[in-house]
Amino acid sequence: MNRSIVSEAFSAGLGFALGLTMAQCMFKTFWSPLKPVRQLIVCLKCGGRNSIENKFCWHCGEALHPPQFTSCLKCGFSMPSNMKFCWKCGSPLVVEG
Repeated sequence: MNRSIVSEAFSAGLGFALGLTMAQCMFKTFWSPLKPVRQLIVCLKCGGRNSIENKFCWHCGEALHPPQFTSCLKCGFSMPSNMKFCWKCGSPLVVEG
């Protein structure tokens, strides 16, 4: 067999293996599983981020008040009660008058 043919075949195989390995590494890097989103509540006194289950801020000790929710009268979508308009349908949540 000719040495150049053997060396070309070896180089092609080596290049293929290297490319395949790089593709696997990139796939692991860019397609990592999504991490679950933690619900947080921000302390109004110090701005510290706390778990939604906390009753008191672990940064400053201030009492935390979880947001109250209300439902839109038109579409039934649930959202924080301090909103003036529905996020889904746009109807006013506060009746003026």
